Amino acid sequence: MKYDQSKFILIVASVILLGGCTEKFIDANVPPMPPQKSLATPEVQFGHDVVFAKDATRLSLQERRRLEVFLNEADARSADSVIVSSTGQSVNSRRRVEIVRAFLTHRRLNVVQTLTKFASAPSANNTVRVSVRRHLVTLPGCPDWTKKTYNNFGNSVHSNFGCSTATNLGMMVANPRDLAHGRQPGLVDGEYGARSIEAYRKGETKPLLQDGASATNIGGSGGGESGDSSSGSGSGEGS
Repeated sequence: MKYDQSKFILIVASVILLGGCTEKFIDANVPPMPPQKSLATPEVQFGHDVVFAKDATRLSLQERRRLEVFLNEADARSADSVIVSSTGQSVNSRRRVEIVRAFLTHRRLNVVQTLTKFASAPSANNTVRVSVRRHLVTLPGCPDWTKKTYNNFGNSVHSNFGCSTATNLGMMVANPRDLAHGRQPGLVDGEYGARSIEAYRKGETKPLLQDGASATNIGGSGGGESGDSSSGSGSGEGS
């Protein structure tokens, strides 16, 4: 009887110890996969009314300066979408739209042809509305150290996972609109592609840099090695 009691006590103690270990191992307070660190790309718009005199189709010097000030304050750039709209359907209204569109195109701005519901209409018949639309990048809440880095017996994903990738992408992207939707590839330059293939077949492409290449060799300002790697490269269209 004494032996059976000792065995029972040993079993109870083992169950208690295993129960304590299991509680730490499950790590039930933290989900196995935290929400993905993603970038938000909200769309914003700035509007300006270009005022024309009655029955006039020329852009006055005063309105030209006002439009210049608006574009500078809105920091209009080629990556933005610029919409030109007018409420009138007369010949003068269409002429005014073309005048403003030509002025914006001369500044190398991307004037789109379609009027979307996001663009607001001008406030009067003698005005033309210029809307500058762009996407912004909102970085995720990083770094995220809400989850502790110790006692992770469940091997669950840390809350800071993906922070560096998302943050670096948001800070270096040239056009935030590319994060919202892709671009149309457009037409392909067949002549350029044909020359690249011809240079590849003739062995006139530039060789790849070898491992351990120095900055001098990359810049092409070095001595003999840089000159040897660039010699005989032909047109270089295939690189």
